Amino acid sequence: MIDTQAISKQLQESGLSSSQADAIASMMGQMMQSELATKTQLDEKILIEEKKLNVVKIELEKEIKIVNTKVTGLEIKLHELEIRISDKMNSHLKWVAGFLVGQTALLFALI
Repeated sequence: MIDTQAISKQLQESGLSSSQADAIASMMGQMMQSELATKTQLDEKILIEEKKLNVVKIELEKEIKIVNTKVTGLEIKLHELEIRISDKMNSHLKWVAGFLVGQTALLFALI
């Protein structure tokens, strides 16, 4: 709360008349009072902001679930790809090993 009497007194001490000082102090008090928020207004604003935050939180949680699902899907596909690559490598290794055994046998036969 604004102490309009103290403002009026200071204005009078600086040379204004009592009626001028009172009028200015009163106007200052009214302006300040109109700019101040009440506790109820602040509580309402806090509730509104908390609701907004909760909506954002829920939306973020949904997005996180979607991303986690996609990541899990990618991990499964990556694992399947690793298995296919491993199978192909094993197949090629068997072919190369067979080729080397055959080539070695042929060399011994020629010697």
